[in-house]
Amino acid sequence: SDGATRDIVFLNNGAVSLVYDTVDEAFHRGCYAQIVGASTVGVMKVEIEEPDGLPVQTVAAGDSCFRLNPSCFEWQFVHVDNEVVAYHATQPIDGLVTPTPSVSYNWSVSAGTLNAPTTETPTYVPNNMAVPSTMTTVSLKLRPITGSDVCMQERTIEVYRDHLERDYQNWGTGIDCGANTYVYSWIFPRYGQNWQLLHSWNCFGSVWHAFDGTHDGYTTDIPSSGFTVTTYDDPIPWASAVTNLQRGDIVSFYTFDSNTSTETIQHAHTCLGSSSQMYGANNQPIYGVYGRSDGYGHSATWEGGSWRWWTTSSEIYYNELNAGYQSMHPGAGKLINRIKVHRR
Repeated sequence: SDGATRDIVFLNNGAVSLVYDTVDEAFHRGCYAQIVGASTVGVMKVEIEEPDGLPVQTVAAGDSCFRLNPSCFEWQFVHVDNEVVAYHATQPIDGLVTPTPSVSYNWSVSAGTLNAPTTETPTYVPNNMAVPSTMTTVSLKLRPITGSDVCMQERTIEVYRDHLERDYQNWGTGIDCGANTYVYSWIFPRYGQNWQLLHSWNCFGSVWHAFDGTHDGYTTDIPSSGFTVTTYDDPIPWASAVTNLQRGDIVSFYTFDSNTSTETIQHAHTCLGSSSQMYGANNQPIYGVYGRSDGYGHSATWEGGSWRWWTTSSEIYYNELNAGYQSMHPGAGKLINRIKVHRR
C-alpha cells in the first residue's frame, strides 16, 4: 500500500474524486484507491483591503477612500517624472490572503513597478511607463495561487500626468471650495458620488497642491524653488508678461504700496497650458459680498472673491477683481496693482 497527502482548494459547491489508474491490470488485481481521511485547513479568503477602489468600495467606520498629503483618492498616483515629492511610498496597498502557507500573496500590475509583490503590503511605483497625456489606468491584481486566476481580486489604479491634472479632474470648475474661514465643509462630485472635505481650500493652497501635492489645500504662500520670477507693476504689459506661459507656471497678485515699498500677496493661480487657462481655488474673477452655510453648523459672510474653483486668464482676473473692488469702494485705487510671473 502507499499513501499521500494533498492540499486541495475547493470552490463553491466543489468536489474531489480519486481515480486509481493501473498500468498493467495483471499485476494490480484487487487493488483499489480510496480517500481515507480529510481535514479542513481553513476557508480561503482573498481581499484587496487598500486601496478601497476603483471601483469605489464600501468602507467600514474609521476607514476612508481618501488620503492626505496629497489630498486625493487612495487609488490616484502621479507619474514619478512629475511627482516632485515621492508620496507613492506612503500610498497604501494592502491585501489579505488566508490560510497561509496553503495560499500566498502574488501581486501584479499591468504597468509600472510593484516592489515586494509577494508580501501583504507591496509598494507601487508609477515608473517605467510613458507619462500620460492626462491619466491612464493600471490594473492591480492579487492572486492567492501563483499562475492561476482562481479567486483573483482586482482594483484599478489611476496614474495622472501630474498633480495639476489630478486636481483638475477631482475638483473641476464652478463648485465652491469653502469660504473665507478655514473650518468649513464643501462637497465635490466624483466617481458618481458626492464627497465631503472638512475645511476650505484657498488659492495658495491649491497652487501648492497642484505643484507637489502638499499643504492640504490651505496656506499663505506659494512655491518658489525652481521658478524664475519676473515682477510687473500697473499698468501691466499683458502681451509680454504672460506670453508663452507653460503648464505649471504660476501668476501671483499683490497690493503694492509704493510709499512703504511693501507688498501683500492677494491671489495666485496655476497655468493649465496657456495664458487663458489659469486654474485654482477661489479663482472666479468676481468681487462681491457673500454669505454661505455648509449645512454642518458652519457659516461665513465676507467681502472678496467667491471661493469657487475656476479657470480664467490672469488679465481677466486682474481687471475684473479691481473693477469689482472699486465699484464697492468708489474713489479707491486698485486692490491689486502688481503681478509676479513664476516660470518653471
